[in-house]
Amino acid sequence: MKLEDMVSITDVICGSVSRNYNPRIEALLDRIEELEKTAATAQESAELLRQRIAVLESAPGVKYGGVFDTTKVYCEGTMVTDSNKLWLKTADGGAGFRPPGNNWKLIARSGEHAQKVFIS
Repeated sequence: MKLEDMVSITDVICGSVSRNYNPRIEALLDRIEELEKTAATAQESAELLRQRIAVLESAPGVKYGGVFDTTKVYCEGTMVTDSNKLWLKTADGGAGFRPPGNNWKLIARSGEHAQKVFIS
Protein backbone atom coordinates (compact mmCIF):
# COMPACT_ATOMS: atom_id res chain seq x y z
CA MET A 1 0.00 0.00 0.00
CA LYS A 2 1.26 3.43 -0.91
CA LEU A 3 1.73 6.21 1.58
CA GLU A 4 -0.86 8.30 -0.26
CA ASP A 5 -3.44 5.53 0.14
CA MET A 6 -2.67 5.24 3.84
CA VAL A 7 -3.06 9.01 4.29
CA SER A 8 -6.33 8.89 2.39
CA ILE A 9 -7.65 6.02 4.51
CA THR A 10 -6.56 7.86 7.65
CA ASP A 11 -8.40 11.01 6.50
CA VAL A 12 -11.56 8.98 5.84
CA ILE A 13 -11.41 7.30 9.25
CA CYS A 14 -10.69 10.58 11.06
CA GLY A 15 -13.46 12.35 9.15
CA SER A 16 -15.90 9.58 10.01
CA VAL A 17 -14.91 9.60 13.67
CA SER A 18 -15.10 13.38 13.75
CA ARG A 19 -18.57 13.47 12.14
CA ASN A 20 -19.95 10.74 14.40
CA TYR A 21 -18.42 11.70 17.74
CA ASN A 22 -18.11 15.50 17.68
CA PRO A 23 -21.86 16.06 18.27
CA ARG A 24 -21.70 13.67 21.22
CA ILE A 25 -18.59 15.33 22.57
CA GLU A 26 -20.18 18.76 22.16
CA ALA A 27 -23.29 17.56 24.00
CA LEU A 28 -21.11 16.23 26.84
CA LEU A 29 -19.14 19.47 27.03
CA ASP A 30 -22.40 21.46 27.15
CA ARG A 31 -23.68 19.21 29.94
CA ILE A 32 -20.42 19.58 31.88
CA GLU A 33 -20.72 23.37 31.60
CA GLU A 34 -24.31 23.24 32.92
CA LEU A 35 -23.24 21.05 35.83
CA GLU A 36 -20.37 23.40 36.69
CA LYS A 37 -22.80 26.33 36.78
CA THR A 38 -25.21 24.34 38.96
CA ALA A 39 -22.38 23.39 41.32
CA ALA A 40 -21.30 27.04 41.60
CA THR A 41 -24.88 28.08 42.38
CA ALA A 42 -25.18 25.30 44.98
CA GLN A 43 -21.93 26.42 46.61
CA GLU A 44 -23.18 30.03 46.74
CA SER A 45 -26.48 28.86 48.27
CA ALA A 46 -24.65 26.73 50.82
CA GLU A 47 -22.51 29.70 51.83
CA LEU A 48 -25.60 31.90 52.25
CA LEU A 49 -27.17 29.18 54.42
CA ARG A 50 -24.01 28.91 56.53
CA GLN A 51 -24.08 32.67 57.09
CA ARG A 52 -27.79 32.60 58.01
CA ILE A 53 -27.23 29.74 60.46
CA ALA A 54 -24.40 31.68 62.11
CA VAL A 55 -26.71 34.70 62.55
CA LEU A 56 -29.51 32.56 63.97
CA GLU A 57 -27.20 30.71 66.35
CA SER A 58 -25.74 33.97 67.66
CA ALA A 59 -29.18 35.51 68.31
CA PRO A 60 -30.53 35.37 71.82
CA GLY A 61 -32.85 32.46 72.37
CA VAL A 62 -35.38 31.54 75.00
CA LYS A 63 -34.38 29.14 77.75
CA TYR A 64 -35.96 28.11 81.02
CA GLY A 65 -34.04 29.29 84.08
CA GLY A 66 -36.09 27.45 86.72
CA VAL A 67 -37.73 29.00 89.75
CA PHE A 68 -36.67 32.62 90.27
CA ASP A 69 -33.65 32.95 92.54
CA THR A 70 -32.58 36.37 93.87
CA THR A 71 -28.92 35.32 93.84
CA LYS A 72 -28.83 34.57 90.10
CA VAL A 73 -28.23 36.96 87.22
CA TYR A 74 -30.65 36.29 84.37
CA CYS A 75 -29.85 37.04 80.76
CA GLU A 76 -32.22 38.28 78.09
CA GLY A 77 -34.41 35.44 76.80
CA THR A 78 -34.47 33.54 80.11
CA MET A 79 -37.86 32.43 81.41
CA VAL A 80 -38.43 31.79 85.11
CA THR A 81 -41.37 30.85 87.30
CA ASP A 82 -42.27 32.95 90.31
CA SER A 83 -45.51 32.91 92.33
CA ASN A 84 -47.29 30.64 89.83
CA LYS A 85 -46.37 32.91 86.93
CA LEU A 86 -44.02 32.49 83.99
CA TRP A 87 -41.82 35.49 83.31
CA LEU A 88 -39.52 36.35 80.38
CA LYS A 89 -36.41 38.48 80.89
CA THR A 90 -36.47 41.08 78.08
CA ALA A 91 -33.00 42.54 78.74
CA ASP A 92 -29.86 41.57 80.64
CA GLY A 93 -29.79 42.68 84.24
CA GLY A 94 -28.29 42.20 87.66
CA ALA A 95 -29.18 39.74 90.39
CA GLY A 96 -32.01 40.23 92.83
CA PHE A 97 -34.49 42.08 90.61
CA ARG A 98 -37.67 40.07 91.06
CA PRO A 99 -40.39 40.06 88.42
CA PRO A 100 -42.42 42.07 87.50
CA GLY A 101 -39.79 44.81 87.73
CA ASN A 102 -36.63 45.44 85.72
CA ASN A 103 -37.21 44.06 82.25
CA TRP A 104 -39.49 41.14 83.08
CA LYS A 105 -42.56 40.40 80.96
CA LEU A 106 -45.43 38.22 82.16
CA ILE A 107 -45.95 35.28 79.80
CA ALA A 108 -48.51 33.17 81.69
CA ARG A 109 -50.17 32.84 85.07
CA SER A 110 -52.10 30.05 86.73
CA GLY A 111 -54.83 29.75 89.32
CA GLU A 112 -58.26 31.28 89.74
CA HIS A 113 -57.18 34.63 88.35
CA ALA A 114 -55.48 33.22 85.28
CA GLN A 115 -55.96 35.18 82.12
CA LYS A 116 -54.61 35.03 78.63
CA VAL A 117 -51.37 36.92 78.30
CA PHE A 118 -49.99 37.56 74.84
CA ILE A 119 -46.42 38.29 73.86
CA SER A 120 -46.31 41.46 71.83
